[in-house]
Amino acid sequence: MKPIDIIFNYQKKVEKKHVLAYFFGHKLKDVHDQDVYLFGAGSLGEDLKLFLNSFDIYPKAFCVTEPKNEQFCGLPIISSEELLSIKNPLIVISSKSYATNIKLFLINNNVPEENIVYPTDFDDIRMSYFTKINAGTVIRKFGVADSADSKYDYLRAHQDKINRVYDILADDKSRKLFVSRLCTQLNWDCINCYTSFIREFSESIRLFGSFQGYLPPAHELLNLGDGIENFFYYNNDVIKMEDNQTYVDVGAYNGDSIRALLQTLRTKKLNYKEIIAFEPDFNTLQLLRKTVPRVDNFTIYQMGLSDFSGKHKFKSSAAPGLPGSAGLSIHGDVEIDVIKLDECLDGKQVDFIKMDAPHGGQAAIKGAAETISRYSPKLAFGAYHDWNEVFEIPFLISQINPSYKLYMRHTAFLICETELFAVR
Repeated sequence: MKPIDIIFNYQKKVEKKHVLAYFFGHKLKDVHDQDVYLFGAGSLGEDLKLFLNSFDIYPKAFCVTEPKNEQFCGLPIISSEELLSIKNPLIVISSKSYATNIKLFLINNNVPEENIVYPTDFDDIRMSYFTKINAGTVIRKFGVADSADSKYDYLRAHQDKINRVYDILADDKSRKLFVSRLCTQLNWDCINCYTSFIREFSESIRLFGSFQGYLPPAHELLNLGDGIENFFYYNNDVIKMEDNQTYVDVGAYNGDSIRALLQTLRTKKLNYKEIIAFEPDFNTLQLLRKTVPRVDNFTIYQMGLSDFSGKHKFKSSAAPGLPGSAGLSIHGDVEIDVIKLDECLDGKQVDFIKMDAPHGGQAAIKGAAETISRYSPKLAFGAYHDWNEVFEIPFLISQINPSYKLYMRHTAFLICETELFAVR
């Protein structure tokens, strides 16, 4: 059976549960008729507010037992006593650590169970669907205004390309992931589709288990530590790390992937020849310069990569929006320099290119076509920033350099970070 047929059949046979139906259960019908309150003003509360807002559900306030602040995430904070005085509220528990305590408190204070929202099977993987980082990918990139039918029409129009990518992927794991990723994107609002994909394909889950058990290493200059997915750029079952190589990091962000590279080289007792990094965003570039250890033969370019050299509009990290929304955009708030990688390297041989370039990956690849064709460097390319990248990027690489063996792996705990690895 061709992959496009598998995708279409999946749509017919999968048991689907809309994420709102999963979360609210039988109370879904009342969610727009009752005032919604979030009990718990921490990270899960912030995530759930963003998630609910994306479905036009707007909580009235956060609740905590003993308020120390007046507001959180733009909403007022009320006490538990104030909440109990409100007539017929719909209370969403927004604290995983204290969920049992909160529910018991509410029940002991005569709040009807049907007015308390917290799924009893709200495990780590299901909860990860609701994180704001996930929402930046799932809701903004897959759940766009286009209907599922229009996406299917797009896939039908590109079915030859999709079938071709399926055929050239180098192992069964890649082919299964490829199909499942497309199915999950098409059914972006189905909690079952999401959890099935993460459970089956997440390398982080496979190696480390629950993402709740991972606390990113702290750095005094970073609000968040380095994501575990950076580990897998250089530690996987596809790429063999070698001594005295030249590395290019496109979308170096705050230096997280470079720190992961340096750690891997230390662990494997390998040296590098040169590291070349590209990061156009001003704020993250400053963090990169401050947090990456001072090492020799390390060059940073404050510019983006594309298929031309010149200027391009860019949405910076300082602009309002969902997490992960920075990148090349005609609606950007700043203008940046972009360059073709081939032009920047000017014939220099490189051995490894890691590319994580939001909304500009395909153009950046075209601008690196000569380098990729001539030197066949190992590639670790993000294929998830836009919903069609999962087939457009491997197809493009196969056209530039047909000698590559192509593999797909999903490295993160969340829906982002589906990577294309290419080796000779």
